[in-house]
Amino acid sequence: MQGGGQATGVNTIWQNAKDPPVAVLIFPVLLGGVLWGKHPLRGWEVPGGKIEEGENPEQAARRETWEEVGALLGRLHWLATYETPDKKTKWIYLADVEDVGARPGTSEIVDVRLMLNMTPQRARTDPDVSFIMKDQVYEVVWPLLLSYLAEKENL
Repeated sequence: MQGGGQATGVNTIWQNAKDPPVAVLIFPVLLGGVLWGKHPLRGWEVPGGKIEEGENPEQAARRETWEEVGALLGRLHWLATYETPDKKTKWIYLADVEDVGARPGTSEIVDVRLMLNMTPQRARTDPDVSFIMKDQVYEVVWPLLLSYLAEKENL
């Protein structure tokens, strides 16, 4: 899936992959939905976080997803690069979940759910959803996510 090209031109936040990312955001796909974790302060959000020293973005995506929702990822699909308001570069992935198990004991996430119908509109108005999921990024990812889910259903 080549979502990066489709997502350009959205209020200039979408960039070409010219700068190395400092963080990743992952949409882990399972059974027609996406795994979300509940952060105790921010609320419901998809996995993501900083890339640690010595990691590449894919390794960070796999680690963050396991730490936050207990999922092991198969194939990763790079979607886009975007720049945050504080000028940090993040990469976004869709990822196929291969297995789900317990999160590590050090996980800051307090609950995990398979969200089947969390539209950007619903996320924006739900007070239990993290501010991270209320921005334009999720609005742009949503049609790409729906397209990907439809492709998987037709396989």
